[in-house]
Amino acid sequence: MRQRLFKRPPNHFAGKLIQDSGLQGTKIGGVQVSTKHAGFMVNVDQGTATDYIELIHHVQATVKEKFHVDLETEVKIIGEN
Repeated sequence: MRQRLFKRPPNHFAGKLIQDSGLQGTKIGGVQVSTKHAGFMVNVDQGTATDYIELIHHVQATVKEKFHVDLETEVKIIGEN
């Protein structure tokens, strides 16, 4: 099952913002922003929950810096407030 990672921000597409930020293929630990669709992350080498969380935060910070758009996660991360 595939799950979209980020909600669609108003007047934008999360995948397009991530792609235009040059983040496709970016990898932290064993998790990578998909090279096929930037709105997804792929476990490519025994990625951990920490790898996912760090990559999510990196993507959010980069998109915010480049486009002044906040990406909100679509998925609920258990253990976070």
